[in-house]
Amino acid sequence: MCTIGSNTVLEGHQCENYTLEYYLRLIDEYWRYNDFIKALEFSHVDLISPEDGERIGNSARLAGFETWSIHSEHLNVGDKVQDYYDLQKHEAEVCAALGCKVMVCHLPNLVPYIDFERDLDVIGKVAEITRSCGVKLAVETCGYYTSDKEFYGDADLVIKVVDALDMPDVGINLDSGHCFLADTNARQDRLDDILSGKKEQTLAALVKRIGKKLFTTHLQDNFGLNDDHQNPGMGYIDWNALVPAILETGYQGPLMMELTDGPKARRTIHQLRQYPFEKEIISGGRYLQFLTQKYSQES
Repeated sequence: MCTIGSNTVLEGHQCENYTLEYYLRLIDEYWRYNDFIKALEFSHVDLISPEDGERIGNSARLAGFETWSIHSEHLNVGDKVQDYYDLQKHEAEVCAALGCKVMVCHLPNLVPYIDFERDLDVIGKVAEITRSCGVKLAVETCGYYTSDKEFYGDADLVIKVVDALDMPDVGINLDSGHCFLADTNARQDRLDDILSGKKEQTLAALVKRIGKKLFTTHLQDNFGLNDDHQNPGMGYIDWNALVPAILETGYQGPLMMELTDGPKARRTIHQLRQYPFEKEIISGGRYLQFLTQKYSQES
């Protein structure tokens, strides 16, 4: 049965604060949840040396956590490509030192966003880097906003790139929040169609398409209008369809949540901008644990 995991974040901390001392303190904080949170994902490791990563990983495992994955930084407009590859190499080395199995990356956040040949080249080179470090690469389902603030998902492009690479150590990271937002295009009329039953959510069907290429997850929720990064169950995603679809792929890794304080200031529901992280991780983790047990027993 899949365990439950969470990314590592504490409220009020910026990227430059992700230091060795920060992570050691963070592990102590997360220890309060280790009766149901069994795996961790690390982000913003560019300030962490491989030696620091080894120390952090050992500390996490001594506290009872599996060090499962890291989230690497993105290739954005204005970045130098070689600098990006150099950073990916550093992050992959830290990933291995942490004892993590998977490094998560995004497709390039460049203009135009949709460019299969470019993305195939970039992700192929990142895959060479992760392979040399002995870790797997998982490309995240994300997307982009248009000038009129509609959101379009990139899951089809991610699948196309991963299938074209056809490498056993390159797969997909399912981000549930991004994929649900792609269902609605962040539009109220599309959301209304889903809520009324005129339009179906596509997450379960997408998971079936991904199949054995599902390497890890970023499970988060929203209300279909914004990338809120709320805990699973605190939104409109149909988790009773999504969780069994994940289990039916044969996926054995942790159901990794992605909870973050970053988007809180722009959440759709004003009151949830002040929702404490402790409540989010307990509510989301326990809910996923309940669903995992429920559908594992049924199967």
